[in-house]
Amino acid sequence: MRVTKIIILISLIIFAVLIIPNVLADSATPVTYKSFTSFPGIGQISSLCELTKALWFIGYAILFISVIGMYMYGGFLYTSSGVNASGVNQAKGIFTNSTIGLVLGLSVFVLK
Repeated sequence: MRVTKIIILISLIIFAVLIIPNVLADSATPVTYKSFTSFPGIGQISSLCELTKALWFIGYAILFISVIGMYMYGGFLYTSSGVNASGVNQAKGIFTNSTIGLVLGLSVFVLK
């Protein structure tokens, strides 16, 4: 029951932070400005829509880097635990949680 509440809370936070501003940015009148810095892989940003795209790009990069890091940590924990059942169960939990996080992150991409 507690895990379900946490998943619902995380889903609502993802919805509020990532989807609602993107919808509002697409429906609003275009705001133009010149940024002083450039985002890696994006370049100079001159509109709010480009800023939203850059933030999505950075968010997905963080998502994939963290999932890869958690898989590596889970794999290390799984191989180093040997016959220790609690270490194996902890590693399996890490694999499960990182996969759930990846699926939630990619589902936001599909809904976008």
